[in-house]
Amino acid sequence: MMRRFGSCRLSLSLLLAVGISGNLNAQGSASPQAFLRRLYAPYLAGDASVAPTGKAAPSIFDARLTALIRRDQRNARDEVGALDGDPICDCQDFEPLKSLSIAARPIGADGASATVSFTNGPRSVTLRYSLTRTRSGWRVSDIGSPDLPSLAAYLEKANRDR
Repeated sequence: MMRRFGSCRLSLSLLLAVGISGNLNAQGSASPQAFLRRLYAPYLAGDASVAPTGKAAPSIFDARLTALIRRDQRNARDEVGALDGDPICDCQDFEPLKSLSIAARPIGADGASATVSFTNGPRSVTLRYSLTRTRSGWRVSDIGSPDLPSLAAYLEKANRDR
């Protein structure tokens, strides 16, 4: 009886250690691909409550891009700002995304570029990401699409023009 309890306690300790380790990896040292897969998980599930430019912005975007998004929101004064959609799906509304493909490559020690492709209903989308590794993990420093080569440059200009 005592032996079984000891085994259970050991198993519980191992599970906790693995869980904590997994959590740290998910936050700090995960790969750019893993970061982007977590970012797209709610979109794949069709979670309509996803709001990357809301409270979650600092856990998605680097400090510079978060500041540009926040400034655009302040400048909009309760109206639609220059950023009038969700930059992660390049859309205003989405169906559960399908056919997600992520290809990433490192750029130096703390950077990466990635190409993310998916379908949103009948529309095929390909986005280019610039990622930066921060102390809190990977963050998006820019997003580009065929129609908008740089979200950061677009927001800088929009904020400057207001």
